[in-house]
Amino acid sequence: MVYPDLSYKIIGVAFKVFNTLGYGHQEKYFQRAMALEFDKQGIKYEREKEIVLNYNNQCIGKFF
Repeated sequence: MVYPDLSYKIIGVAFKVFNTLGYGHQEKYFQRAMALEFDKQGIKYEREKEIVLNYNNQCIGKFF
């Protein structure tokens, strides 16, 4: 693991959010709760970053 301390914090945030919200909510609500917890714990992040999908060095699509 490259960043064990950061990884531990991120996993902790994910468990805290899931345990607080519970199961069955839309992804956008989990994203918002994760962002609040990341801010609270001082974890820097980029929200919904655009990713380019390449195949044989050609762009075949983009997603978030």
